[in-house]
Amino acid sequence: MLIIVLVSGNMTSLANISNVQISIFLLIAFTTGGPAIFIYYFGLKNISASVASICELAFPLTAIALEFILRDNILSPVQWIGTIILLLSILRVTNIRAEKADIPSII
Repeated sequence: MLIIVLVSGNMTSLANISNVQISIFLLIAFTTGGPAIFIYYFGLKNISASVASICELAFPLTAIALEFILRDNILSPVQWIGTIILLLSILRVTNIRAEKADIPSII
């Protein structure tokens, strides 16, 4: 959002951000969000591209599962279609990897 404010030239909007909001943002960024993403991408450096692709595709599926489990939110029809596309993509990448390694495929 800071980039949007800077590009739009509406610098007066920055005055509406309180010190408490900045503190909470920094706390979240440096304790949960930032380190978790850093560790995740650091780990991706040490695996093959196909496994990294599967992990990247599983990232939004994890968010979908947690949203359902923790908040009881059910997906809309469009979100279900996206979820199915993600699952099929993961299966396809897995099958391509299995074919290259002469391992029996999942489907």
